[in-house]
Amino acid sequence: MTPSKTEKETSSRGGTGSVEVPAFQGRMKAMDEWNTTGSSGELKGNRSRRALSQEGSRCNGQRIVAARRVAETTGDTASTAMGRKRNGDAPLGYSGQTALRREQCDMLHKGEPPPPAVTWRGNLNEFQPVHGEDRRYSCDECGESFSQQVILRAHRCMHSGEQLFCCDVCKKSFSQQSHLKTHQRIHSGEKPFCCDICKKSFSQQSHLKTHQRIHSGEKPFCCDICKKSFSQQSHLKTHQRIHSGEKPFCCDICKKSFSQQSHLKTHQRIHSGEKPFCCDICKKSFSQQSHLKTHQRIHSGEKPFCCDICKKSFSQQSHLKTHQRIHSGEKPFCCDICKKSFSQQSHLKTHQRIHSGEKPFCCDICNKSFSQRSHLKTHLRLHVDVCSKS
Repeated sequence: MTPSKTEKETSSRGGTGSVEVPAFQGRMKAMDEWNTTGSSGELKGNRSRRALSQEGSRCNGQRIVAARRVAETTGDTASTAMGRKRNGDAPLGYSGQTALRREQCDMLHKGEPPPPAVTWRGNLNEFQPVHGEDRRYSCDECGESFSQQVILRAHRCMHSGEQLFCCDVCKKSFSQQSHLKTHQRIHSGEKPFCCDICKKSFSQQSHLKTHQRIHSGEKPFCCDICKKSFSQQSHLKTHQRIHSGEKPFCCDICKKSFSQQSHLKTHQRIHSGEKPFCCDICKKSFSQQSHLKTHQRIHSGEKPFCCDICKKSFSQQSHLKTHQRIHSGEKPFCCDICKKSFSQQSHLKTHQRIHSGEKPFCCDICNKSFSQRSHLKTHLRLHVDVCSKS
């Protein structure tokens, strides 16, 4: 058989690949000839058979190119993307070769220019456009169907709880190999997914996608009640508990409930006495990181909260809020007995001791008691003066 112009140019260059050929156009021409001869596949003449064979090889080449494009999306090599059919890890939501054939179909329908052809031996029938999958393997539990038995086997692990893939480092098991691969990045520290804007890296593509919403400002998850939007679905779920009043996290000791697990964890430190956050300067410890941050402003002198009216600054937002009541005249704390109002809750508490007669501050020298600490401090000066005169 006389070699074609393409084959001559390939051999003269000494390479293993072929030159660029408009593979999709030739493929569709061969497919038209196939369809005109009927389903029996009897082609008119040896020329048509030869054309079909050549275009079948070129379409095989398109499969490799599609595998490379899939590999760019998943981060694997092209050979790994082509071999996904064997291990059941189908990229882009499809299974093995079906994903590659769909990639070719999408390129054809969109009218994209064909990529360089790669010589490959194979059967044209295997690479004909597939618009539907043969799902012959069905799950007995839920009835869901799959195109490959290996995918069905992995799916059944969800029902049985069987863990087929085990981590060599921590021995943790997973039902899917892809989950194991993601887990192993914890040990290796690998973060292959990088943000194009701030260059921050992530171990999972889903984490990168969530992070990118910080830059784009996208908030696709919206509350049905108050229409407030969130960048993460977990944040929306937490927010919805405000409307429902749900508090699913309960303290085992005092049975107090919380809407967020982090709030429960912080609360439990009251019972355990744990104070994991320590000041580097004075070594004082705190149960909450926010308390440590507020405390550190004592050492730094930072006062980030400023009054808009008199420009006075405060180290805590609560102190600013209390101060602003001086300008507004607001007195939200009212005595139940005499109805007198106060701007601060501590002032109300001190006032209520007038009605109750409580005097919690006692002098260590003469045992005299007072309702206010300031009164005790004034009283102690009397003893100091007496001792100095004597």
